[in-house]
Amino acid sequence: AAARRAMKKLFTISPKSHGKGPVTLAWHPQGSFLATCGANRIVNVFNRQGEAHAEIPLEGSGRCTALEWDKDGEMLAMMQERSAVIKLWDANQNAESSLETGLKEELTFIRWSAAGPQLAIGTAKGNLLLYNKKTLKKQSIAGKHVKTITSGAWHEDTLIMASADRQVTLSNP
Repeated sequence: AAARRAMKKLFTISPKSHGKGPVTLAWHPQGSFLATCGANRIVNVFNRQGEAHAEIPLEGSGRCTALEWDKDGEMLAMMQERSAVIKLWDANQNAESSLETGLKEELTFIRWSAAGPQLAIGTAKGNLLLYNKKTLKKQSIAGKHVKTITSGAWHEDTLIMASADRQVTLSNP
């Protein structure tokens, strides 16, 4: 019989931090921070002890749909409904910035590369935008899919994406 171990609770975050409704979260790759966001559209960053480290208010009325740390845990990307802007938070500088995508369609997917400085941003119309945090350059790739990009992942420099068109693509952007 397998031994049963009780999990040790490290901390609890009060529902007051998020407002009503679902909570989106992202765990820092080295475990240093936990980022959360609820209906109140405030991204809370907590340290390993559960203490508030940063509060990042989102603009507009759209709910937070994704939080994503880059591979080094230096940059947190935040995606919102009905917004063409990706909010960025630099963990080292404790500084916020905004990435204007220039895209007209709804943003549906974000994922940082596991190997490099690129952020993949997918849209409801199947288009892809790559943002390089080192060079600050944006590269738009139209027509990756014909329908909404729903999910994806990186392996080294290869990006795999799934779409509502039921297709999966592997690309070396």
